Amino acid sequence: MKKTILFLLGFLAWCTAFSQYTYYYGDKGPQTLLEDRRTVVVHFNEPERFGFETVVKAPGLAKYFVAGEYSDRIILVFEKDQIQNPEEVAAYVGFVGKNIRSTSWGYRLESGFELRLTHRVMYQASATQAELYDFLENWEIENWGHTPTGFTYLEMNDIHKVISLSNALVESGLVHWAHPDFMAKADALADPFYPEQAYLNNTGQTVTGFTGTTNIDINAPEAWAITTGSSSVIVAVVDQGVEPHEDLQDAFSVSRVLTGYTTSNPNSSTPGQPLGALNEAHGQGCSGIIAASHNNIGTRGIAPEVKILPVHVILEATTPTSQFADGINWARRNGAWIINNSWAFPDCSFTAPNITAALDSATQFGRSGLGCLVNFATGHDGQSCVTYPGNLLNTLAVSAVSTKGLQTDYANYGVGVDVVVPSSPNSSLNNVRIIDRMGNLGYNRSDNQVQDQNYTNLNYSR
Repeated sequence: MKKTILFLLGFLAWCTAFSQYTYYYGDKGPQTLLEDRRTVVVHFNEPERFGFETVVKAPGLAKYFVAGEYSDRIILVFEKDQIQNPEEVAAYVGFVGKNIRSTSWGYRLESGFELRLTHRVMYQASATQAELYDFLENWEIENWGHTPTGFTYLEMNDIHKVISLSNALVESGLVHWAHPDFMAKADALADPFYPEQAYLNNTGQTVTGFTGTTNIDINAPEAWAITTGSSSVIVAVVDQGVEPHEDLQDAFSVSRVLTGYTTSNPNSSTPGQPLGALNEAHGQGCSGIIAASHNNIGTRGIAPEVKILPVHVILEATTPTSQFADGINWARRNGAWIINNSWAFPDCSFTAPNITAALDSATQFGRSGLGCLVNFATGHDGQSCVTYPGNLLNTLAVSAVSTKGLQTDYANYGVGVDVVVPSSPNSSLNNVRIIDRMGNLGYNRSDNQVQDQNYTNLNYSR
């Protein structure tokens, strides 16, 4: 019996060791964080080079994520929980030496949504700087700074103290909010001929084998009889970047794509444009739906006179929440009337107070004090809830129905939805016509064609 009790105690201790949890403070209070031992995050002192081929191969390693060809971090995801500590696991796949800044486990919410640590704590102070200095005296802060658009952060060399510090700041009452600058993957949620754009004008036409129902559309021709928009209106597209396109020009062949902003590299020589190494085209497609010219070239946009302000964000697992917040902040400061976000974090409980703060500023102070209109996709997991940030009261949550007006299998639904628009009837049928990146760069390219006989022009896709 004694041996049995000792065995059970030992087994319980082992289970506890491999199912540790903590919490962070979101918009609605503490959120439980469960340790994810399938995931190891490695931060480097100096960026490492990662090519297009798989550079890390090891038994049990399922996939990895990096922030571009040169990256100061990598996320390793294994097929099952790891028994060794993160440093040993990183060494097992070849990451050792002086350039290793830190190794840490991943985390996930109780819903399963995955989060990974950076070395930063984001916060908004409510106390004086002197009071904060006194509180932080024993916390071994490595750096104290601001993001490019003004959000404040603390940086710690010891990544294992980041959660404790952010929680301690909230519990001290010295800040309005504080939380780790998590890396979290946002999902991209998504015309070359007008007759196929049934969501604009549904005549019961058949598009990609799917026949719609007349008038299940957004009444675009009726709206165009009143206005096609104004060149004074600026629509920020926070997405994978937008570059000049033949279908985004005015009547004098002048591009309506403004100089934008790249959140991962504010000094980029092509600010706001897609990163070639990542083959990004989602923002380009969204911009065409919004603003493609009525010029007899390709697709038709909803508001073909407006200007597009591109804000590039890498929609991958290696992107910190601060970059999304910076992008929204920059758009608000640079004249955006509308901020379009065709992405969402695929979880209905996750929140990031720094992004919420940026959205509060946009909707209150943007557009010269009138406030920006900010829309978000509701999510495309088919859940009965609206995902963050579309579930905030000051954003417009946009879901989808088919061109028959029926519920789709991918668009999130529920009481938090503000508006629905016609789109593809199901997740396996692409029947929304979009502009693509010019030439052989986007979704529709010679090595990966999604085109049928109507899409030999690589500047358009579906």
